[in-house]
Amino acid sequence: MFKTMETIEKEYDGYWVFMVNCKKGEFHEIIGGEVIAFDKDKDAVAKFWGDKHDSKTYFRYIGSIPEGMGVL
Repeated sequence: MFKTMETIEKEYDGYWVFMVNCKKGEFHEIIGGEVIAFDKDKDAVAKFWGDKHDSKTYFRYIGSIPEGMGVL
């Protein structure tokens, strides 16, 4: 089921999420998609990414970056 990023950010705060069928806004920002995997453990979600990544998939952490974690 399609969800907006606003809804995803509320429902999955503190989780890694993998989304498919993502839609982009005017400036190519992700505005929503279908969450097919989520977990507090990045590796548990990353396995869903595999060879499925394309311009309509999205993998990211939702929420404030935890202390001790770096982001590139």
